[in-house]
Amino acid sequence: KVIIYTIVSQVFLLSSISIVVGILLTYGTALILPDEMPFSLDTKLVVVYALLLLVVSILSSLISVRKITKIDPLQAIGRME
Repeated sequence: KVIIYTIVSQVFLLSSISIVVGILLTYGTALILPDEMPFSLDTKLVVVYALLLLVVSILSSLISVRKITKIDPLQAIGRME
């Protein structure tokens, strides 16, 4: 259970930080672009895609957890006795 909590919390933290940085960079780029350029961001759509990306990241981490919990620790470190 500790491994599950650790992996999922790390993926959640890294994904959240990455999503926030991506959103900030996107809106920062939108501010730099000239007004004549046809570019608009729908805030609702950005939030929906950000949440969707976070959910997919967490679900993907659960696949890793499943594979990790099935591995024999002695075999993983190379000790076959």
